[in-house]
Amino acid sequence: MTHRTARGVAEPVRPFAPDPDLPGVTFAGAFIAEVRKLLALRTAWWLIGIAVGLSVLLAGAVAWSFSGAAPDAGMLGASDVADGAMAGSYFAIILFGTFAAIAVTTEYSAGSIRSALTAVPHRGMLAAAKLGAVLTVTAAAAAAIVLLSHVVAALFAEQLGLGDIVMDATVPVIYGTSWLAMIVTAALGFGLGLLLRSSAGAIVVLAALLFVVEVALAVMYGVTQAEWIQSLSEWHYMYFMSEFVSLDGEHRELGRPAALLGMLAWAALPTAAGWVRFVRSDA
Repeated sequence: MTHRTARGVAEPVRPFAPDPDLPGVTFAGAFIAEVRKLLALRTAWWLIGIAVGLSVLLAGAVAWSFSGAAPDAGMLGASDVADGAMAGSYFAIILFGTFAAIAVTTEYSAGSIRSALTAVPHRGMLAAAKLGAVLTVTAAAAAAIVLLSHVVAALFAEQLGLGDIVMDATVPVIYGTSWLAMIVTAALGFGLGLLLRSSAGAIVVLAALLFVVEVALAVMYGVTQAEWIQSLSEWHYMYFMSEFVSLDGEHRELGRPAALLGMLAWAALPTAAGWVRFVRSDA
């Protein structure tokens, strides 16, 4: 095959060949690009900012109620105040789950997913980079919630000291389980977004799993007192989460390892299904 130059001289056309010295697309490069895209998303900043601000505000309010003005303040310990300071994490999980879902679905609604697939043709690598970016940003924001809530709670309640975050035997466990719960819930939201590819659909299903199912089962059991409803209520996501983050003396039947496995299973199911759909179907 030939082509003619400006002087009319026919020259052979050399076939295109990639430069073997180029590194190509790497997971690290895809991961960094996904983190940058998340940080450029205004909605992400709003959701994270509200989650952090609301959690810290609630931590201060709970700690103030646990201060010396409370009638039973003398009976409370550092672990009780730390557990109360994490009350805001229950609101943060829905915001982090929403953030994780939007991190995936925004590209589908805007049509930019095609550009992302052009830049990273390996769909499995792209999905892994997206999940890693979402979990990294969530972990950083959740750590900010834990640290700021601890500082605010320690300032308001004398039972909790600033050094208890590392010196006390129970306080780090309370903070660590709450931190992990926020991350796992973000993974659940990511999986729903990857599977449904709709922001509204993923957020509605996530809200149903976190709140509606628990309330519906409680109402059904209160009306019918059916044992199968009681058994079913011990398999939904929020049951595992409440078992995981609660104090040792409040555990009902599950220990923390089993509760964490239950949470991870709930997060893994939509993530695995969404992964298969993302890899095998068109954008």
